[in-house]
Amino acid sequence: MLMDIKNDTLTNIKITDIYSAIRINGEGSVSKNRLVNDSRRTWALVIKAEGCTQYETPSGSYTIDKNHIIILPRSSTYSRSCLRQGECLIIEFQALSEANTLFPFEVSDNSKIIALFAKIENRLLHKPHLYQIKNLRDFYEILALLLSGSDREYIPSKKVNILKPAIVYIQENYFERDMKIKKLASMCGIGEAYFRTIFRQHFGQSPIDYINTKKVERAKELLRSGLVSASQTAIEVGFCNPYYFSRVFKKHTGMSPTEFLKYQNKERI
Repeated sequence: MLMDIKNDTLTNIKITDIYSAIRINGEGSVSKNRLVNDSRRTWALVIKAEGCTQYETPSGSYTIDKNHIIILPRSSTYSRSCLRQGECLIIEFQALSEANTLFPFEVSDNSKIIALFAKIENRLLHKPHLYQIKNLRDFYEILALLLSGSDREYIPSKKVNILKPAIVYIQENYFERDMKIKKLASMCGIGEAYFRTIFRQHFGQSPIDYINTKKVERAKELLRSGLVSASQTAIEVGFCNPYYFSRVFKKHTGMSPTEFLKYQNKERI
């Protein structure tokens, strides 16, 4: 089964703090005017108890209601339009991860997620310091509930099967140096430009960013082992240039490989 980029990012996300749990009773009047958010300052999880809101980015449009939840990464840029008034629940948090796309989820029943939100909200209001560990536990449970159903594709696409040969190849050979997009497109029997277009439509990022995500996830595993240096890790995951590896790693994790190693050593201590 194909793994969406949201699984790659959120399965291994490390949350460091939960800032707030906000309950908004209506998002103002329904209007054709869009509110633009340019580079969010924190990550956020948005739940609609009632009503409907549309989020738009250059790579896609997502309608959020009681059966659809969205995660907004730090530094993400999007526009938001209220289509139908209703209560909105927002959890703002910080994480040691970076992403350049929004993460929508489909849920059949949001009642358990709303109940977990209420617990977090209550702790932040009354005992914000003593209950941070429990808040993190409940928030990770929300993520687990979302990811458990993430094999359902949010945006239906008749074209996604075209990409399967390339995705299988990437998953098995992500460590290959200088993987050519032209080669991947040829595996799918389409032109390079069309391949790039439908790849971004489906995964919300370019083929190169998707490949680099795979490389970074493997690099994190190697660095956590404590058996491989940062420079050796770069070679193992297919980066010829250690400086480029460091830039890519920091883009995806918020830390350089060296900083990540130091952080892991502190965690072990």
